[in-house]
Amino acid sequence: MKYYLTIFSCLVLIGCSSSVRTTPNKCGKLPSNTYWGTFENQFSSKINGYEYTGTLFSYDCVLHSFITKKVLFDYYGKWGDSFYLSDERHPIMIWKNRDILRDGSSLTILATGEEDYGNMNGSMMIFDREGNDMLLLGAEKRKELIEFVGTLIKRNDSKKRDFFEAY
Repeated sequence: MKYYLTIFSCLVLIGCSSSVRTTPNKCGKLPSNTYWGTFENQFSSKINGYEYTGTLFSYDCVLHSFITKKVLFDYYGKWGDSFYLSDERHPIMIWKNRDILRDGSSLTILATGEEDYGNMNGSMMIFDREGNDMLLLGAEKRKELIEFVGTLIKRNDSKKRDFFEAY
């Protein structure tokens, strides 16, 4: 009987250990106020009767997928609108009429994020009053806008929890 119990225990251990994911963590262990890199994709979706088409700019390997939402909340306060895409669990948050660079321009910011095993990113889209993509390659204020939000991520106070209470 002891022999069968030993064999059964070994089989259970082998079975459990083989079910462990072996995909490497792309980001590794990073400090909480940083990102590993950036990337961008084109995004298009009709939201509340308005067509949002433009550059979805992402900060890769961030603390959590809510990071762009959180740092924008910490800076501007609560978002004005939010919506869910049909295949997403978390909403995209929208801040309208924000003077991001303090130059008198009124911009709309959409913030989202994505997480999968071993990787998290925080993303944004920014449009001017006429709906022009401000993060499009060659856009006049692209670099400053990307640096501004990147700086907010680097200055994030992870102990500040107001966003998660409002969310």
